Order: sequence, then structure tokens, then C-alpha cells
Amino acid sequence: MGTFMVPGDGFALRMGVPSPVRREEALARMTAALEAAKRAKDAGVQKSQIAEAKGLLKKIIRAYERGDFVTAVRHADTILQRFALYATRGSS
Repeated sequence: MGTFMVPGDGFALRMGVPSPVRREEALARMTAALEAAKRAKDAGVQKSQIAEAKGLLKKIIRAYERGDFVTAVRHADTILQRFALYATRGSS
């Protein structure tokens, strides 16, 4: 039947199972998270929150580079939730 996969554990990736998240989606989320963090920094968000976001951005990049798009998106979503006020809005 299906493959049991815990997001971020890398098991499915090591077993050759395709990620349920496409590379393009992970890249788009990673870019949006970076932009939101930059806007938050420019808006004067506390340095400790920006430092935490930088740590997550490093984790996103490492996950993306090893092809673990599920983890990359999970970390990007964390940043986007924390800095929702600064996230890019769709054109209106």
C-alpha cells in the first residue's frame, strides 16, 4: 500500500520514494520565507527573532540541497507563520 513517511526524517528520500513536495514548490516557499524575514528585519523586528529565522533559513537551505523538500517547506512555513504580517501578499 502506501509508504509511511514522517516529514523531515529523510527515510522516504533514502528509500528512493519521491517527495510529496515538488522542488519548485519548495523553492517558492523558501524564497517567500527569505523575503518575509528580510521585511521583518527592515521593519525592526527583535534581533532574537531574526536570529532564529536565520537559523531556520540555514536549515531550509540544507534540506533543499539534500532533496528533502518536505522539511524545507515545513521550516519555510514556520517562518511565514511567524512573520505573516511581512509575507508577500498576492496581487490585488
